[in-house]
Amino acid sequence: HLAFAFATPCFASAGAGVRCRLMASASIPPPELDAASTLCTSCGLCCEGALHGHAVLRPDELNRARELGLSIMDGDAPGFYLPCPKLLDRCCSIYGERPSVCAGYKCQLLIDLGSERVSLDDALAKVAVARSMFDAFAADKLAPQPATAVEAGARILRLTALRLYLDKHFVNADDARLVSQSVIGELEPEAGSR
Repeated sequence: HLAFAFATPCFASAGAGVRCRLMASASIPPPELDAASTLCTSCGLCCEGALHGHAVLRPDELNRARELGLSIMDGDAPGFYLPCPKLLDRCCSIYGERPSVCAGYKCQLLIDLGSERVSLDDALAKVAVARSMFDAFAADKLAPQPATAVEAGARILRLTALRLYLDKHFVNADDARLVSQSVIGELEPEAGSR
């Protein structure tokens, strides 16, 4: 899948984040991206931990991942925690050296785009909805504890809506890792807090 692995100027390891900064500059037109790169750089939810709480590394990648500054988790399936600290402006600042799990990962929306089950415009619209919902979730995480049961209920409804939307459009059905292992689970109400 050459389109998925297409390296744009932003992702060149020597110029980490350059494409994102170029796109923000009005004086320099952004480079032309293929559909997959356009979708991924408009989203970034997988790298932000919205779909998974961690990414699994191969044993031969552990030392390099540490050198790159990833927070390594040990155990039966060593990996690194998400959100990824190398995600800058929805661009991977270590794209040329990213771990194999990152290079090979495709969310369901990207799979649907590649198989033409969804157009780029429709996929970008789904990303816009998901980003809006995720940003509201992130704001909820930073906000003080809800003062009323109504406010707490509204947070739970927003979280539930986000999970359902991500499950429907982004979670890869063939992926063994569950949404419940993502950063979204951190907002779950504690037992007895109702």
